[in-house]
Amino acid sequence: MSERFYGTFSRSMSLPRSVDAGKIHATLSSGVLKVAAPKDGGATVKFIKIQSAY
Repeated sequence: MSERFYGTFSRSMSLPRSVDAGKIHATLSSGVLKVAAPKDGGATVKFIKIQSAY
């Protein structure tokens, strides 16, 4: 049995606001789609100190 696909295919997804939409790029190689969505330079990471109860 053999499967053959004809026509177009599309998929969409929501991205976090921290992604720089202008720098998103994708490659397709050997049937594998790789999407790179780098974070915006203005995005910051917030660390919260957790105190032990003991």
